[in-house]
Amino acid sequence: MKKDNIESDFFSVFEKNLDKFNVHSCEKAGVVLSCSDGMCFIKGLYDSFINELIVFDSGAKGIIFNLSNEYCSAFFLTHRQASSGEGVKG
Repeated sequence: MKKDNIESDFFSVFEKNLDKFNVHSCEKAGVVLSCSDGMCFIKGLYDSFINELIVFDSGAKGIIFNLSNEYCSAFFLTHRQASSGEGVKG
């Protein structure tokens, strides 16, 4: 199987299941500092935890994989991505 097909299948499975995520149940908010190569740095999600699902204002969805005192890092689970200055909820 080609890499493009595997990637496409991977994202389609996530997009189908993540559409069920209830954005209104999100309580924490942050802002995107920067994005690159399918990952981003976010400031403001201080009470978050690793593997937490997050939703960006653009509708993109991601998952947190690293936490520090100043920011957290996340990677995107959908083809849609975010941009610097965009809001994010977790």
